[in-house]
Amino acid sequence: LQRAMVEQARGALEGIELILVVVDSARKIEEADHSIAKMVRVLEIPVLMCLNKMDHLKPEHVARNVEDYCTAFGTEDYMLTVASRGQNVDKLVEQIVEKLPERSPLYPEDEFTDQNERFLCAEFVREQILRKTRQEIPHASAVIVDEWEEQESGMVKISASIIVDKASQRGILLGKQGQFIKLLGSEARIDIEAMVGRQVYLDLHIKVQEGWRQSPRLLHELDYE
Repeated sequence: LQRAMVEQARGALEGIELILVVVDSARKIEEADHSIAKMVRVLEIPVLMCLNKMDHLKPEHVARNVEDYCTAFGTEDYMLTVASRGQNVDKLVEQIVEKLPERSPLYPEDEFTDQNERFLCAEFVREQILRKTRQEIPHASAVIVDEWEEQESGMVKISASIIVDKASQRGILLGKQGQFIKLLGSEARIDIEAMVGRQVYLDLHIKVQEGWRQSPRLLHELDYE
């Protein structure tokens, strides 16, 4: 999974105008950061550093961390932010806009995404898992839409599978007498109905597939490749 995500990041670097690098400013630069910086610098694309979590950055480390990150990524442009509170985010956006060329819109004004409804449906379900399980499940879970049936009545019947690594995680998502997965489905269904503009019947199943993040076949199904 990590390799697939890195390759997606590499592919996203093609044909762009600006690279925004977001880092934890309280953390000293590491070898992984230098590897990313090396990949970015050969592209000769302008780089803007966002040094986030500045509320956790000790005053005596500000100059050192700013210099280390900016030097590694070959830029003098940066902004210290606290994204969770919106601090300096407006200034960061201004910096981004200043560096982007003005041109005609690439997409119609009413088009808000290039992803299909099945993908967004899976993301709505995964969002609820992220929100409601915190650290227990999120990075070990994925969602696949198995069936999408538009019925004559106007209702959309959707069947989706939640993939987890361990049987214990399945138990967490099920909850006592299946109440937790019912809550996940109810919350996700509200967003899905708003998207499709119709009544939705959402049927969720949980599948345990140990090591799914190392499965090329499953990662392909999940559009990570």
